[in-house]
Amino acid sequence: MNHRRPPLADLRAFEAAARHLSFTRAAEELGVTQGAVSQRIRKLEDLLDLRLFERHSRSLSLTNAGETLATAVADGLSRIDQGLEEIGRPAAPRQAATLTVSVTPDFASKWLLPRLTRFQDRYPEIEVRITAEDRFADFVADGVDLGIRFGAGINPGLSTMLLMPDVVFPVCSPDLLQKGPRFATPADLLQSELLHDATAEHDGSGCDWRHWFQQAGVAVKRLDGLRLSPGKLAIDSAAEGLGVALARATLVGNDIIEGRLARPLPHAATTAFSYYLVHRQKPTLDCHVGAFIDWLRAEAAIWLVSQGEIGGGVPIRQDNEGPANHSEADVPPAPADRRRAS
Repeated sequence: MNHRRPPLADLRAFEAAARHLSFTRAAEELGVTQGAVSQRIRKLEDLLDLRLFERHSRSLSLTNAGETLATAVADGLSRIDQGLEEIGRPAAPRQAATLTVSVTPDFASKWLLPRLTRFQDRYPEIEVRITAEDRFADFVADGVDLGIRFGAGINPGLSTMLLMPDVVFPVCSPDLLQKGPRFATPADLLQSELLHDATAEHDGSGCDWRHWFQQAGVAVKRLDGLRLSPGKLAIDSAAEGLGVALARATLVGNDIIEGRLARPLPHAATTAFSYYLVHRQKPTLDCHVGAFIDWLRAEAAIWLVSQGEIGGGVPIRQDNEGPANHSEADVPPAPADRRRAS
């Protein structure tokens, strides 16, 4: 096989055609003729000595080689676009600046703060202030520059960008795992003491036991056990050996690595909520806010790569964009996001 690197223009034409499964729609997106797209893909197939598409009478489909290349090219082009966006953003200021970030206490202590020294080492002139509260922050009255929210991404009047998704899985104390009953299947957990996050059972986040059992393929009618609020109490109770709790990977990764918590089963479930970056709508971001967003997205990407080890191999897809921004005047968020605000 020829390993000479193909021209970028040929790869862009292939990625568009693979995404649309249509040379015509790819040509419309790229602003060229259908014949130009077809010619570029022919050149690419000749260079690689591989057939990338199965050409049917009225449709296209990818070959195995085409699917593999499409995934790689889409990821590569996404990284190029992100790099161009970052280098086009004004450099972070060298003069002193203050950045106030609103976030929930659990996410601050378990995920953000252990990583924050890396940002401070890179931008010592930016003073970061973390406002860790469960309540929804007021971006005007509280002087908040940026919020990190676990929710549905619906934040009227604010700019919203996807940071990363999450997964949930069962956790318990290492002693319970060693001395307690043996857990071989998800259904085995029904015989143990389940610790419930009372808020998660009603907020639609997908962080509750019923959601986890459903994704694990176990039909349940009634779920007994101790119900606790806030959810941190369920995790703390699990660490003390009182039962098995359901935990978000972002919040217990270090506890598992350090041996405070253990996983009785590898099964994980994707959550309905994700983490979003939220800020006031502006024509351009302040330099220090943009620098912090770039750093956060890079840290999230690193975490997502390690997610296979922490999250039980559940695939996590990182979208390039969050939901569309809203242009309405600043108003409180939807109820679901209020419960898991910031």
